[in-house]
Amino acid sequence: MPSGTVLSGEYIVALSASVKDIRAAIADVHARAAVAVAAVSGDEASIASESVTVLSASPSPAQGVGSHLVLKVPASIDPRAVRASLLASEGVEAVVQNRVVRTAQAHGAAKCQPPHFAAGVQAPAAAGLSFAWESCLDSSSQLAMFGERCGPALNKFRWTGIYTYKKDTGALVKNCIKLRSSESSPQRIAQLFGECGVAPKQFANLPTSVCTEAADSPCAEASSLASYRVDLSRALCSTGSPKATFTGVPCGPAGALIQWNNLSPAGCLPVDRSTADPKSIADWIGQCGVPPQQITGLPTRVCGRTPPGGGSDRDEPTSPPADGGNSGGSADPSPPPPSARVPKTAVKSGESANWGVGRVGAYDRAARTVPDVAAAAKAGKFVVAVVDTGVDAAHPDLEVAEFVDFVDAAGSTYYKKDGNGHGTHCGGIIAAKNQGSGIFGVVPGMPLLALKVLSKDGSGPLENVYAAYKEIISRLQKGEKIVSINLSLSSQTDDADAKAYECGLVAKIQAFGTAVAAAAGNDGEALDFNLPAACMQSMTVTSLDVNDNPSYFSNFAAVGNAKAASLLAAPGHSIYSTYTGGGYQTLSGTSMATPFVAGSFAYCFLSGACQFGSAAVDGNYKVLMAAAAAGGCSSSSSKCGPQWGTGNYYGNMVNVRQF
Repeated sequence: MPSGTVLSGEYIVALSASVKDIRAAIADVHARAAVAVAAVSGDEASIASESVTVLSASPSPAQGVGSHLVLKVPASIDPRAVRASLLASEGVEAVVQNRVVRTAQAHGAAKCQPPHFAAGVQAPAAAGLSFAWESCLDSSSQLAMFGERCGPALNKFRWTGIYTYKKDTGALVKNCIKLRSSESSPQRIAQLFGECGVAPKQFANLPTSVCTEAADSPCAEASSLASYRVDLSRALCSTGSPKATFTGVPCGPAGALIQWNNLSPAGCLPVDRSTADPKSIADWIGQCGVPPQQITGLPTRVCGRTPPGGGSDRDEPTSPPADGGNSGGSADPSPPPPSARVPKTAVKSGESANWGVGRVGAYDRAARTVPDVAAAAKAGKFVVAVVDTGVDAAHPDLEVAEFVDFVDAAGSTYYKKDGNGHGTHCGGIIAAKNQGSGIFGVVPGMPLLALKVLSKDGSGPLENVYAAYKEIISRLQKGEKIVSINLSLSSQTDDADAKAYECGLVAKIQAFGTAVAAAAGNDGEALDFNLPAACMQSMTVTSLDVNDNPSYFSNFAAVGNAKAASLLAAPGHSIYSTYTGGGYQTLSGTSMATPFVAGSFAYCFLSGACQFGSAAVDGNYKVLMAAAAAGGCSSSSSKCGPQWGTGNYYGNMVNVRQF
């Protein structure tokens, strides 16, 4: 169901903090609901009471914050009558219709995507279509595709294979692969695979253009390709050795790209292009200019040669942009207060970066250094909370300090697991480790507190979000150092009471100094009805692409909206990060932009410029807003924040270079 969809007949009844006898309050609420149902339906109250059900009750762990329960009444009953009756109950603070909350991930086709998309990408069916595959595709499995680069400049995608894998383990479903080369019907090829630069009709949201590789993407000298030795992130053979040798050749226009033809892991049989099946090639050696799916950080371009590209991505600046050129905004233009510089360390061999980490200043491209904060964060007991689909605690690139599950019960398949991948992706943007494989985040190795409120399909009821807010407030009251909250989720409503109650909980969190980073949403419109983004007490995050253009999907603050005072932009287009099953994936959305801001607040705390003890809106928000305003424009752009050449407000690009 779409975000904001009302769950028919369900009401969240928020009790006052003064209510001590929760059972008595629930009984009173139940009785009053029955009276309301009887009055509207004409039934006797005793009969009507049978159609009123208490679905759940969530005692509040936080002091000064009331508990809440979820009540189910017949969907035909006028919500106004139900709410009026319930609000008359002693101790009821608010009555909110329960509704759907969803991740703020964009699902539309992007103008271009990085080359590694061709190694393997999820393939959702186009709008209005479904795809059935007997014995291969069910609720436990996911459909994906792999392909190659095509066109004279190799700047387009051509999709060549379809397969399925298990959502919980990532394992391939046996005998479930379809190949372009096995199809003879042009109509079926167009339906399932498309053409060079043309998406398949069945999967119309797949990208068709390849973005230009970033200047800092892995490269190898042409002279090293005949015997390129690497240390993998894990051993592939029983010998236990992670060492492997690749052989390859330059390929593509001007020989600027690399095609690997053979992988020889220490102690076991090689994978050779001439004998391997198409999926093994995609997994272990890749295509011309396309890395293998199973091995991160392997170069796909020749050093010193310019690779082709047909998308809109541009290389990142190698030094901080000069001050000036900023079109102004609502933030205090004064620089952030003096602070201790965050220590840096060299990027370990085998690591790769998404374009956003450098853009926000967490990665120094010239020096090839990243923040060295993991030990300090653990010693100081700092954490970033990720309120989402969960975070994969088994992922080698992530440090999950604790996992609280509001969705699945102990003993169930997905208990304390991320069955979707969205939360894990956000966690990696914030805190993926600098460990010699995979990627690194804004604050590498930062411990994460995972609070799962959304199920494996990326959605959940609003009541779960309320429960997570109250859990966070309780922990802050006990002295836990939650520096920021990542809320890459959204729900739309025009209900003023619902907004007041949720924003009230957000206000209690930020009162400790904790930053509440909330996704603006992906409707390409004003964010006025998106919660928690519309809360004045949240730091709302919009999305920019690699060219500093507002992402086509990103919501914004319209001119005159006071939200411009707590609004930041961040990279949210084609962001590569951690994924379930120990893997990595590229996703887009204000969901992906938000963790750059949550991570930047953590960076700010570790520098000393951000502090606990006073409300974030009065202190820490202004610190990060000022740093963003001082960042100015990127070196090759004439557009600057907070409007980025538009008539709406997206905020200045978050920037931690000064800390």
